[in-house]
Amino acid sequence: MMAPAGDFQDRVVLQTGFRLFFLGAAWFALTFMVIWGSVYFFHLDLALGTLTPSQWHAHELIYGYAGAVIAGFVLTAVARWTNRNTLTGVPLLGLFLVWALARFGWLWGGRFADVAGLLDLLFWIGLLLAVGRPIVAAKQWRQLAVLAKLALLTVGQGIFYVSILGWSETSPRLAIYLGLFAIVGLVLMMLRRVFPVFAQAALGTASPPPCPAWIDRISMVVFLVFLVLFLLDLEWLYVAIAAAVMASVLTVRLWLWHIRSFWSMPLLWVLYASLIFITLGFALFAAVYLWPRLYYLAVHAMAFGGLGLVTFAMMARVSLGHTGRNVRASRPLLGVALSCMVASVLARVLLPLAWPQHMYFELASSLLLWSVAFVLFLWIYTPMLVRPRCDGLPG
Repeated sequence: MMAPAGDFQDRVVLQTGFRLFFLGAAWFALTFMVIWGSVYFFHLDLALGTLTPSQWHAHELIYGYAGAVIAGFVLTAVARWTNRNTLTGVPLLGLFLVWALARFGWLWGGRFADVAGLLDLLFWIGLLLAVGRPIVAAKQWRQLAVLAKLALLTVGQGIFYVSILGWSETSPRLAIYLGLFAIVGLVLMMLRRVFPVFAQAALGTASPPPCPAWIDRISMVVFLVFLVLFLLDLEWLYVAIAAAVMASVLTVRLWLWHIRSFWSMPLLWVLYASLIFITLGFALFAAVYLWPRLYYLAVHAMAFGGLGLVTFAMMARVSLGHTGRNVRASRPLLGVALSCMVASVLARVLLPLAWPQHMYFELASSLLLWSVAFVLFLWIYTPMLVRPRCDGLPG
């Protein structure tokens, strides 16, 4: 016997965006890395059509995994910021299913690339509308920066779609890097907003860590210059200069934000560590001018260290806070999961820098640590995400 529509609408996982999308992101992150390991180490043939395995890997990390985390976060955060619903119930489930079906479609891209690309494009357009409607209705123009990043990701997905279908001579590379840096920009903006608040709440200080306006202004301008120079593939000297300035500005931010006592708080230091890896990524991009072999380490410092680490940390913290739990409580198993994620990034970014001759072992270690981290995440958070808030409040 089918459940009444009202009962289905009231299911806990359909009440707020973070529950469904965080669960989906975690399961996909685990499955994705197992498949990627099989492709990379055991030459599994996915029949990707015009897509190369590396393009599939990059697209699914950026537009697939990170896209789901972003969806869960912004649907929840914008509802809180504007005091208006974004998506709940059947519409939320519909958006999630569009995202999930696109993942299966890209896995068999040779036959279903046109369907997968269309589904992904519909997902980003749907997310943009779901987030944009309450922002405009509440006239919270400050949040237009969030919409701008989502719009860039929508454009990037569109470019990727037409590229792999052969409708444009534009390389999928443009879409991949546009997506990567759009998310890096979103991460930098969100860290600027949440880290000082989280630090003050966790440490009980009278004021948050300082955030001078000049850092915000310079980093925004320089980041846009870097993005344009990089995407237009201009003289690398100019890209390197912009990357070096960006790394320098972010280093100042790291210095201003550093408080020794937060290293005992996993959910705080891991956000700080993600900013360290983004800063390192810009520094490595600057160094590429002299040492071209550092290019892909710079990319992975951004993608694995920046995106991978911060999305994992934000899922962990948001899930605790929005299910009514104390984010400051000691959770040793969560500390292990966060440590595995950091070790995974170190194995993928720093160890190849020191011992490039052991690349296969380092990549295998990184993949294994990532998988362990997400197994632990699912073990810890699945019961929280599928049950009502422990404090009895809605959401």
